Amino acid sequence: MLSTEYIIQRTLPRREGGGTAPLGTVEELVALFGRMNTAPDQRGSIQLYGPGIRIQFNVEGGRQAAHPADVVTSIRLDVIEEELFRLLLEGTSFERPGRLAATIRQHGWTLVNTESGYCYPQQRDDDDEDEDADGVNDRHGDGSGG
Repeated sequence: MLSTEYIIQRTLPRREGGGTAPLGTVEELVALFGRMNTAPDQRGSIQLYGPGIRIQFNVEGGRQAAHPADVVTSIRLDVIEEELFRLLLEGTSFERPGRLAATIRQHGWTLVNTESGYCYPQQRDDDDEDEDADGVNDRHGDGSGG
């Protein structure tokens, strides 16, 4: 069965130096995802299962987290069932956006489709509005660069 893979990360804007920042500890994230009906299948496991998804926490260096105190740098999210995943992301007629989308926005995270590169929410750095297509500052629109 093919699944779609996403990465959840916290991307820092260029004005803050760029790169990524930690998401929290394994313990904190297990509690957070528990509110989305997503939890380990057995006590002590750090692989979580929820409606249509499987989650793995990664720590620095891309290694899989092993302990509750490990600081998580990214999350690998595999979509197992597309329809259930869509409900988590898009929500229902009673709850928009879905719980996953709301959590992502609330915590300043980004959900990235590893195959297509699509990001949710769409990334827009504050510096982008001052740059034209070739990346040169052109606030006046006359090519003067400033």
